[in-house]
Amino acid sequence: MYYEHPTNESDRRRVTVPLHDELRIGTLRSVADDAGAKDFEAFCDWIDRHA
Repeated sequence: MYYEHPTNESDRRRVTVPLHDELRIGTLRSVADDAGAKDFEAFCDWIDRHA
């Protein structure tokens, strides 16, 4: 998965996401950190809307 910053085109990050039905909270936090998420709850809300 790639994260692309909405206003900074040069900020593109590859994010490894495990392919499991469920993720432990620590794993999900690690994915959020790799994606550059500042707000973990907002990141989870975004995942819920786009999954």
